[in-house]
Amino acid sequence: MTLDEARQILTLGALATRDEIETALRRQSLRYHPDRHVGASADLIDLAAREFARVREAGRLLLGDATSSAGQVQSKHSPQSPKSKSESDSVRAKPSEGCHDSHQNEAGEALRQALNLVEDIDEPDWERAFMFFVKASKLGNMEAKAWVGLCYLHGTGTARNADLAFRSIQTAALAGVPLGQVALGTCYLDGLGTNADLIEAVRHFRLAAAAGLAEGQFWLGVLFLHEEQLGVPTSEAIILLQQAAHQGHEGAQYELANCFYDGVGVGQNFVQASILLQRAAAKGHARSQAQLAHMYDLGLGVGRDVQKAMKWLRLAADSGLPEAQHNLALSFAEGRGVSRNAKSAVQWFRMAANGGYSESQFSLACCLADGFGTPKDPSLARFWFDRAARQGHKEAAERLRGS
Repeated sequence: MTLDEARQILTLGALATRDEIETALRRQSLRYHPDRHVGASADLIDLAAREFARVREAGRLLLGDATSSAGQVQSKHSPQSPKSKSESDSVRAKPSEGCHDSHQNEAGEALRQALNLVEDIDEPDWERAFMFFVKASKLGNMEAKAWVGLCYLHGTGTARNADLAFRSIQTAALAGVPLGQVALGTCYLDGLGTNADLIEAVRHFRLAAAAGLAEGQFWLGVLFLHEEQLGVPTSEAIILLQQAAHQGHEGAQYELANCFYDGVGVGQNFVQASILLQRAAAKGHARSQAQLAHMYDLGLGVGRDVQKAMKWLRLAADSGLPEAQHNLALSFAEGRGVSRNAKSAVQWFRMAANGGYSESQFSLACCLADGFGTPKDPSLARFWFDRAARQGHKEAAERLRGS
């Protein structure tokens, strides 16, 4: 293992101090410690054991290097080596080093202020946070550089600009910042600020995953699972999703639950699927909420409970998930789990239709054509039939031809 590889495992920069190395070593050791994986699958236990060993090796290597470097400085300026007063003064106070430390401290403080502003649950202030991210970035903090890129990418705190986003994110990624690596992978995956390139996306997600970042593990697992052209065994995708899910990543918990639901890469297990979905749903993951509602409705892996099914379906619909809004509309239209209410059905069909969900566009058109829950409006019905047909909805296309 090289020093660069060791720093990547502990997510450290080249100038990390001994204290920073020890802190990172403790953090990563706790993440992969065998005691934290009791009861997990055999694959995950084995993977955690291997990662734990790599973390310990990286720590020994970096701490040894730090000790060696300190020893070299001590031997060069040991008391046995006579020095003139001017030499002693130069050793005691190096303006460039003091300036560097000052900039590091100022950058770190700016980054902390920015993160505090965006982590305010009641009222996050992205505009002020962006100013602090920029300040820290200009002072050389590469994590802040990644955040600047993310703000440009999503238009949070500043105007959306894919080109500026890509440049900032790429700089951070090349400096070894895991957050930058996973963001750069997303840029290559979706062609944001650069040409889409699946192989480059995988390369950067792999770096972030190797550093232990759950988002990197998630994206790499998803691509391995769904992109057959990559030719990666499903078992590798499952391991990565398990890693991310174990860290509490809602998207990974959802994907892994679907694997257990369908028996992809693992034995079909509705109970395990429901456990994973409940974890993600409890944290507000809309797709998990919708899927959990489906499982309660059918009694798969959980006792059948229509009221719980409606509770989770309503939460997913309120989150803006079009599929959930459509299913809630059907529940109101059919009186399943709720009192039959045609107006409420039309309301939810319209929300999902505006969200681009073709089934709801077709259903809303039918309501408008038949006067179900809303006054008849043939012209508006035709509009929604056309919208659904343009998305390949065959029944909508047939209704258009017949009108």
